[in-house]
Amino acid sequence: MLNNLSLQKRLVSGFLVVGLMILVVGIIGWSCSYRLTKHIRTFSDKTFPNTVNLWKVNEAQTRVNASENILLSPAISMDQRQKEITRIKSALKDVEKGWELYKKLTRDSEEDRIYQKALLAWDKWSADSEKFLQFNDEYTGYGCEFTADSGKANTPKVTTGKTAINNCNLGAAEAAIKVIDKMIYFSNTQLYPSFEKATQLILELIAYNNDLANEATKEANIDVSQTNFWIVLFLIIGPVTAVGFGFAFSKPIAKRAEELVKVSNSIAHHNSTIQMQSSYGQDELSKLQTAFYTVASKIGELVNIAQKISGGDLTTQIQHSDTQDEIGKLQNAFYTMNKDLSTLIQRIQESGVQITTSTTQIAASGKELEATVTEQLASTNQVTATAQEIAVTSRNLVKIMDQVAEMTKTTAADAGESRDQLQEMEDTMRQLTEATNSITSKLGIINKKANNINNVVVTITKVADQTNILSLNAAIEAEKAGEYGAGFAVVAREIRRLANQTAVGTLEIEQIVKDMELAVSVGVIEMDKFNNSVNSSVKQVNKISTQIGKVINQVQSLAPQFIQVSESMEEQSQGAVQISEVMEQLTDASRQTVNALQETNSALEQLEEASQLLRSEISRFQVKDLSKKR
Repeated sequence: MLNNLSLQKRLVSGFLVVGLMILVVGIIGWSCSYRLTKHIRTFSDKTFPNTVNLWKVNEAQTRVNASENILLSPAISMDQRQKEITRIKSALKDVEKGWELYKKLTRDSEEDRIYQKALLAWDKWSADSEKFLQFNDEYTGYGCEFTADSGKANTPKVTTGKTAINNCNLGAAEAAIKVIDKMIYFSNTQLYPSFEKATQLILELIAYNNDLANEATKEANIDVSQTNFWIVLFLIIGPVTAVGFGFAFSKPIAKRAEELVKVSNSIAHHNSTIQMQSSYGQDELSKLQTAFYTVASKIGELVNIAQKISGGDLTTQIQHSDTQDEIGKLQNAFYTMNKDLSTLIQRIQESGVQITTSTTQIAASGKELEATVTEQLASTNQVTATAQEIAVTSRNLVKIMDQVAEMTKTTAADAGESRDQLQEMEDTMRQLTEATNSITSKLGIINKKANNINNVVVTITKVADQTNILSLNAAIEAEKAGEYGAGFAVVAREIRRLANQTAVGTLEIEQIVKDMELAVSVGVIEMDKFNNSVNSSVKQVNKISTQIGKVINQVQSLAPQFIQVSESMEEQSQGAVQISEVMEQLTDASRQTVNALQETNSALEQLEEASQLLRSEISRFQVKDLSKKR
């Protein structure tokens, strides 16, 4: 099949195959780089920023919930309560800032669906938090501050700054306690469930981004494996194909060019004994070889006739002889020889023109082919430079992925510190529970002592009543005794006056004891409620700590994935370096082809010089114009 193609078509076909392979390698490299860039953008522009911002929102919500749980306690001071309000407002600003940053990032339809649900849950939780703060404002409006010192309940007091002005009345204290009850009930029934739902949806968004990161990592590994396979395959096929085409095209060209040069030199030196076979190929060199074969055979006949004529002038008129003797036969032989020799020389002249034309065409084709190969060499150099740029870009991406992995480790460490702080808060809440139980037991003891005091007061009241009756009887007896009982009557009056004072004091003591029993009962009830609230807060803190642990594990799982992507980028960089080395080898092969073409052009120039020399030698012969005769 190749024998029927021209030399130009053979060379163009060979370089087209090599160029196609280079194009395929470039497309594979570009495709892999594009896909890996897409995966990296998924990490840097989507999953990692989304996870960080969602974590900020979750952490800020947790701080708000912790401060709200502290506000449920009536035992904290007004200053501490104001500090918690300030922390809540600061945390809410952090939540809004986290949502604003998250809104600016790209999301797919599934993530946007979860985000819309989370946004509704966050609005519900935000509204509940605002209502909770309104309850707190209502509580602080009563101005009552409940304190506890060494396990004993102090009387509620109204404070301005740090100085107590007067005692808080019992009605205001009861109203403040009812507001605390409302806050606890609202927290358990509405605020905490809405917080749980919002937290669950945020964790769902974080898990979704984590799944996207895992999927991108798997796809990146698959792309790198496929790219490495194709690169290795073309690294093997490319050099083999280039070397094969180089030998297949350069060897026949050089061989035939050498034969043509030898024949041309022999003809130029009047050597007609040179042997050359005719070629049946359709390329330019085969046609030139066939033409030289015809020319050589005719020149051989011309030389033989010239040797017989001994350099005679072929324009001499030789008449045909009718005689049959040796001279006539010789004349007829010279006539025939002259006629045939003239025809042969004319044909040689025409063939010389054809040879010159063919040589010129071949030289032009060689120049064009040399220019094409030179352009191909320049393209190969450009591809090599591009492969080197890909390698440099891959190294830069590896550095960026290392930085991202370091940021992930820092985030995980910060989250671990937050979990430790929650653990400390949990321990504090347990201690508060134990202190509350101790206060409740002490209040129970006080209640029992108050009952004992009440019993003693009842006994004193009875004694006072009996004393009063005795003094009355004594007064009656003194009246009966007359003046002899006057002193006894004075004693009876004093006893009755003391009995009345004792009764009045006993009533006051009884009223004080009843007030104390009422206050102790209210304190016991409120401490029970506060104990239940603290226990609920401990459970919530445990659950929050568990959720934060899950988030930490998810954030920590991102670091190995970033390391895998970094390793993949390193492999891609090595692949780009290998591509660059292969392209350099291909560049060397192209340079060798250019050198071979330059040698071919040089041989063609020598062939053209030989053709010109042949025409110069043939021009010495003078022949008759046979065309006119025809």
